[in-house]
Amino acid sequence: MDWSNIINQIISVFSPSGNTPAPSPIEPKFDGTQLDLVRDTYSQFSTQGNFFINSSWECFTIECPKESYEGSHVCIPCGTYEVELVDSPKHGPNTPQLEEVPGRSLIQIHSSNWAINPETKQVFLLGCIAPGTSKDPNVVYNSKVAMAAIMQKVDWTKKVRITISEQ
Repeated sequence: MDWSNIINQIISVFSPSGNTPAPSPIEPKFDGTQLDLVRDTYSQFSTQGNFFINSSWECFTIECPKESYEGSHVCIPCGTYEVELVDSPKHGPNTPQLEEVPGRSLIQIHSSNWAINPETKQVFLLGCIAPGTSKDPNVVYNSKVAMAAIMQKVDWTKKVRITISEQ
């Protein structure tokens, strides 16, 4: 009996070999507020979705369409972004703003009912995200109420990030 062969077999069970992939690094727990926007409805005038705070559904959203409508902005790329409160010249103090969006700036979360109003063709959003408590095609309602609820439920004393995805 070859004991060294047996020992090597036992050792190989408990230690990774060249063929065994390295274990995945464990992602550290995020100590902050996690926002999620899951897009699910697309039209030539808007992109609509659902907004979650720490995995709990909060409201509906509306954004610019996926493809430009007569030169309009489009919705931002899917991804994860840090969110900071800024003093917005247009929307006032403590406006949530997504940071480091590729090729974009001043992407904010603020109240609006439309991205582009289908009847008047007026553009209301320039790439931003607007919440609403209810919706119809191309419109969300009670956007100021939904925005106030978001501002109250997010812990702005800690880091805030948003992950945007498509259903």
